[in-house]
Amino acid sequence: MGIWFDCCAKPLRMQADSGAAEKEEQALISTMKKAGVEEVITACANCFEQFSLFAAGKIRVRMIYD
Repeated sequence: MGIWFDCCAKPLRMQADSGAAEKEEQALISTMKKAGVEEVITACANCFEQFSLFAAGKIRVRMIYD
């Protein structure tokens, strides 16, 4: 178990910079997979939404409130 403070890239998506967002998302997933992360538990609804989209099938995603 650990704490991760990287951004989910939603601000980039909201600015319509999908290329930069995809690059950030892929880098985040790659780093997490290398670290052995199997599940992400978010406290932020925006992060949950983003991770549910770009990490689907790669890393389990849950809300801390579940």
